[in-house]
Amino acid sequence: MRGTYYAVVSLGFDDITGKRIQKKKTGFTSQVEAQKWYDFTKADLSRSSVQMNSTMSFKTFVDKYFMPDYKTRTKLQTYDVGVARLKRLDYFFDRKLSSISPIVIQDWHNSLLKENVSMSYIYSLHQFLQIILNFAEKLGLVSRNNAKVAGNVKRSRGKVDFWTIEEFTAFIQTFNQKRVNEKLMFTVYWFLFFTGLRIGELQALTWKDIDFEEKWVYIHKSIYYRNRKNWKFTDTKTQSSIRKLYLDDDTLKYMREWKEVQEQIGKIDFIFSDNGLPIVKNRVNKMLIRHAEKVNIKPIRVHDLRHSHASLMLQLGMNDLELKNRLGHSDISITLGVYSHLHPTAMRSVADKFNGLVKVSVSDSEIS
Repeated sequence: MRGTYYAVVSLGFDDITGKRIQKKKTGFTSQVEAQKWYDFTKADLSRSSVQMNSTMSFKTFVDKYFMPDYKTRTKLQTYDVGVARLKRLDYFFDRKLSSISPIVIQDWHNSLLKENVSMSYIYSLHQFLQIILNFAEKLGLVSRNNAKVAGNVKRSRGKVDFWTIEEFTAFIQTFNQKRVNEKLMFTVYWFLFFTGLRIGELQALTWKDIDFEEKWVYIHKSIYYRNRKNWKFTDTKTQSSIRKLYLDDDTLKYMREWKEVQEQIGKIDFIFSDNGLPIVKNRVNKMLIRHAEKVNIKPIRVHDLRHSHASLMLQLGMNDLELKNRLGHSDISITLGVYSHLHPTAMRSVADKFNGLVKVSVSDSEIS
């Protein structure tokens, strides 16, 4: 009709049906009247859009929307961890997003506990579920993040395992340095114990990263390793992980010795390699356990050599800020939270320092 107004509200396409979500009305006598109808109808359609999309299953949402987005926002290693964790979220696969209530999430917690899944792993699974539902909320597919409402399980931080200097000494002496393989592994374990590097940082080191004259090694990259044909350099864990570590003379001596042995094999860029490829973490783990058993030392993980280094530094008097910088932590609270456990000898020495700090004179008079 001439002299009248019309309005069209569109919210794109419905993810389930593929149909355009819109509504049109004509015959308004003024622009103000058309605008009022538009505002009201758009709000109403937004609510109905959420209701329509809430029929989507958890699995459909994750496969079609969440994981493709997650892959673009995370490192490959983080994404692969997410893929593994997603398999343990199969409890929700056939459920509608709208049906994942706090009580359903609590039931899921209980089912995992019955399977004797550790609290720390349930904690990490719940965190991933919360990230997924947060994205669903952001897209308007759920009205709230029920994983956040339900709350996570309580995570108990386990005791930090480490070797004392005496244990490490017994372990490192089990290696026959006249054998190429054992010479390499001797150097790997020595370097990890006396630098506190993460295994990925060690794997990525090349000879260009070490300065024998200035006595330092430059940590500025890591490695993500799937297999011999599928690995790549990655950024360090955090910006704070980029650091220069000064090395002691003994460590430099063993590095030079290994360099001479490696040069007999051929031209290899990686420091800790005997085949031109970055050393495999599984190889480091297996030999650590095997040689620890030779001298009846409690087995620890490769990462626990980092804890051993931190504990040794604390025992030698390094303050928390220095330790934070040496380990490449982004926040000192991480350092304080993880390494509050000291060697038993260090704890004893702290108590011994209290002796005689305060002198109290006692009178000869009787106590009344």
